[in-house]
Amino acid sequence: MSDTTRKKMDLPKFDPEDIGSIIGPSAKLCEKNPNLKKLPSLRKNVISAAWRSFTNFYSEDKNDKEPVKEPVKEPVKEPVKEPVKEPVKEPVKEPVKEPVKEPVKEKGREPVKEKGREPGKIFVKLGKEDRDGETVVVAEIECGSEEMCKFVMMHLDKYQDTFKKPVRKAFFNFYVNLPHHLIPLLIGRGGSGIKKLRTAAVASMDESVDAADLDKCEKGFLKVEPFTPRDPGDFSNYVADNPKSDFIGWAPREGDPLVKISVSSLATPNGFKNFIECLSDVMEQEISTMMERDKGRGEERETDRQRDIDECQAALDNHDW
Repeated sequence: MSDTTRKKMDLPKFDPEDIGSIIGPSAKLCEKNPNLKKLPSLRKNVISAAWRSFTNFYSEDKNDKEPVKEPVKEPVKEPVKEPVKEPVKEPVKEPVKEPVKEPVKEKGREPVKEKGREPGKIFVKLGKEDRDGETVVVAEIECGSEEMCKFVMMHLDKYQDTFKKPVRKAFFNFYVNLPHHLIPLLIGRGGSGIKKLRTAAVASMDESVDAADLDKCEKGFLKVEPFTPRDPGDFSNYVADNPKSDFIGWAPREGDPLVKISVSSLATPNGFKNFIECLSDVMEQEISTMMERDKGRGEERETDRQRDIDECQAALDNHDW
């Protein structure tokens, strides 16, 4: 194995702000979450690809290649002439023997090490450097051979041509003190209530928000479900300290029925932040109205119930019946 080869390569097509996404998830994270393997990464698109290129190229020795033997051609069979029939005896026909075919020897792929070439180690580090007043992504490469170093540079060049920054979803959780029997009313038939909330929130967003962000917020995902905190006593502190969660209205007391409203969107961070602010106001107003109506209906039901009880009692006290 040759000495370590070190090279530096400018990658001007990469955006310096995207270095984290260019490097991608580590092997450890991919083991925990297999879905991360779908994302581009330096490990997958460059290092593993360079190993494959090295192995494929040197799996056969290009200089000592032996010609493949052509298969033995079978001789053309001549028709067997039948002897003239004699009146008493016919000659015994001997079977025609076919020549034995020799197996064709194919030159198979041989391991890299058997040819005396080993890929060696690969180390690639991405950083930023100034080039005439512009910041450029730079790769520092260390390899166990000159050939491997060139394969790494080849795949780095391909990677900067094909790389697309993964679109990341933004998430937020609302928690609200709401009787669970009102959840279907909040969702609405066929999700009409959720759609109404989204549309009202988007209509309230700042005019400076990009039209593409408005569309992504309009298509955002909202999930409403009952929720029970693991530690009710410390839950209010947890929500207050978490930048991706908040209460709608007042913080609940222990034992209050809680509902969790999960929100996600492909909008940019700034657009999503404005959407969450507007959605919070819209939901607080809608939920307050729902609870007032439910309280009124509850009072009506109680009034009707009490009237029925009074009528029943009057019937029992009537001695004429």
